[in-house]
Amino acid sequence: MVYDWLEENHPEFLQKLSSLGVKYIKVAPEEDDPSSALGRSWKSMYNVKTKEEAEKEMEKQNSTWEWLPSGDCRIISQTLPAVKVCTNGNYSFFNQMIAAYTGWIDKRNDPTKALVFGDDSPMDNDVMMKLAEYYDGNKCSYRWTPGKFVIIDNSVTAHSRQPFNGTRKVFAAIGKWGTQPVMDKTTHLVLKSGDKMPSVGLGLWKMPKEECSNAVYRAV
Repeated sequence: MVYDWLEENHPEFLQKLSSLGVKYIKVAPEEDDPSSALGRSWKSMYNVKTKEEAEKEMEKQNSTWEWLPSGDCRIISQTLPAVKVCTNGNYSFFNQMIAAYTGWIDKRNDPTKALVFGDDSPMDNDVMMKLAEYYDGNKCSYRWTPGKFVIIDNSVTAHSRQPFNGTRKVFAAIGKWGTQPVMDKTTHLVLKSGDKMPSVGLGLWKMPKEECSNAVYRAV
């Protein structure tokens, strides 16, 4: 739906995005900042203790960076595709652009500066805001009740969470996308950089420490 909407309403923007790709930009603090959804420090992101170690990890990911006087690090990703062919054979607007452009905000980050095209030219703010409105106007929300679960194909459908009161419990996340990316004995995904990432992931960022062990136990 999103790809088709862009093709119909903003074909030049979609063509530029398809041909140039996108870069993501964010400022990571030197130390973890639990007050922000973007608060993972560069030390935590790369599991390092020094700037030299962080630079080696960023080089592996083909990222560029700028060290700020505060000790924070402005990280620019390599150029990444924003459009892919999904599992049903159709083109998909497959990226984190709306999440970044509307949500990457804290005292260090301005979300409108979180994205550029692959040639470093800025995104069209008018198109991005209309795209965000389209997302919001066409979302499908589920009211959770005991025993309910949803399985989605993330190559076709984007997902998000609305603010809520209570405790979030993650049981498991599973994924397989045909032959792309390449599977290594079904246990790891091989990234473009050549690095390997486990094909089953469990996110624990910002989960209270006393709940982490229970979440991991249930997932296993």
